[in-house]
Amino acid sequence: MNQGIRFSLDSLTVRGQRLFGWGFCLDPSGPLDACELRLRLADGREQIVPCFTSGMRDDLIQAYPDIAHAGAAGFMVQALLPSRLAQGTPAQFVGWRAGVEACRITLGDFPEAYAPPELLPLGHGGRRLLKVIRQRGVAAAARSLLRGIRDRLRFDRVAESLIHQAAGRPLVVVIDHAMGGGANRYRRELLDRLAGEGKELVLVTPRIETLSYRAESITGGERPMQAGFASQDELLAELARLDIVALHVNDLVGFDDPPKVLDWALDWRRRGAGRRLSFHVHDFHAVCPAFTLIGADGHYCGVPDLAVCRACLPANARHTLGLHTDMPLPEWRRAWSRFLAGCDEVVAFSEASVAIFERAFGPLDRQRLVLRPHRVERSHLRAVEPVLDSPLVVAAVGHLSHAKGAGVLLAMADLARRESLPVRFVVIGTLEGVRGGHSHLQVLGAYAPERLCDLLEELHAGIAFVPSICPETYSYVADELMATGLPLAVFDVGAPAERVRAYPRGRVIADAEPRAALDALLAFATDLRRDQARGSHPEPHP
Repeated sequence: MNQGIRFSLDSLTVRGQRLFGWGFCLDPSGPLDACELRLRLADGREQIVPCFTSGMRDDLIQAYPDIAHAGAAGFMVQALLPSRLAQGTPAQFVGWRAGVEACRITLGDFPEAYAPPELLPLGHGGRRLLKVIRQRGVAAAARSLLRGIRDRLRFDRVAESLIHQAAGRPLVVVIDHAMGGGANRYRRELLDRLAGEGKELVLVTPRIETLSYRAESITGGERPMQAGFASQDELLAELARLDIVALHVNDLVGFDDPPKVLDWALDWRRRGAGRRLSFHVHDFHAVCPAFTLIGADGHYCGVPDLAVCRACLPANARHTLGLHTDMPLPEWRRAWSRFLAGCDEVVAFSEASVAIFERAFGPLDRQRLVLRPHRVERSHLRAVEPVLDSPLVVAAVGHLSHAKGAGVLLAMADLARRESLPVRFVVIGTLEGVRGGHSHLQVLGAYAPERLCDLLEELHAGIAFVPSICPETYSYVADELMATGLPLAVFDVGAPAERVRAYPRGRVIADAEPRAALDALLAFATDLRRDQARGSHPEPHP
């Protein structure tokens, strides 16, 4: 069954009942539809943990250039287990294709053989090296050893408590995830602004690859000091000793226990006069652990009755990153409702996101609500003239996950190929789930932002497309595309639709079903060509 399969579980961290890891499984005979880890818990039960796609893997494309679907073979695994993992008991990796088991791989020395090297006691280094050689070869063992030495030396240098770095200084603390995207882009802007005001800053983020936490002191003109914490409780205990005057909760996705962080923040706010607590609405984590509001059925849920949520959440590990699916949603929302009521300001970036919050929590206090659209840096952008020739080139930009429309865009490209339609989709960025060559779809990979307009022109793009099926709270990409003046199509959900309705060259597509969406996109192109023939050119967005 496993003949010819290339497999590696590159790293696996286990802390308490939480685990996180990544690797790849490449079957030359065809891509897998799903995969899972089967683990043995300390109480004797078997636990099945689903693995998630991890985006395009350029390293696999380079390593296996003769296998068209190699880039999509990567996976990520994350879970909050119902009890601790049994130690020294083999696990199994199982892959599926079309509902039939395609591979089963036994993982010996589990989980020790897969631990990140910086988490192992120094005395275990030799044994670790031998295990990695046996499991993954000499080259992987050498990389693992060097990474472990580097990380351990780095943390030895910052072993001094953050307290000693920041003692006696009034601090502003920003709490955020570390997964990239718009929230982290905004956080960088927020830190720059606060630093420009002379504030002493501490940035707190989860370090997801080791299930630990990092606090980074950012002081004027000084080299940042980092401190690592093995648990959320250790982190909060250390923060409680600092002189914090303002706290910004930017995002809590990836934290072990978000409600505990919220209660800690409220307690901090109550214990001191003049303290200021702010929350920034970058997603809908407050509404549901499935922070994009994509349900177990793969579609935007619309924030339904809680009875529907009770059935959905336990089955929705894919869209919660494997976390908090067992938490009763009423309890989750009560914790966030208390927190929102205790904030001095709630910063939102669109009316659309406010409407979703009010659907979940009821009316927000408008005295404390700040509606502040993002400011998009446009110095690298310029006008791009659309090319509406046949075949039409439809350009999407960024990393397209399922929530960002990967599935619907792939399905639209498949329809166009089957029907030989004169349209071609190009992703300037990466696309989850793409599996090799496609006559009507091209994926360029990561790009430099300053090259965006050049790429759009080189591709002869006619229409830009933001295919998100989740209600984004803003979308920097939509703003950037409107700044080029290209016609832009979006689905009727979230902040992009709110803004594109006011864009002269915009089209809001009502139905995200692939057939209807493709028809609507082609109709948009027909209308644009008709306007072009008549000499009618709507002015681009200012």
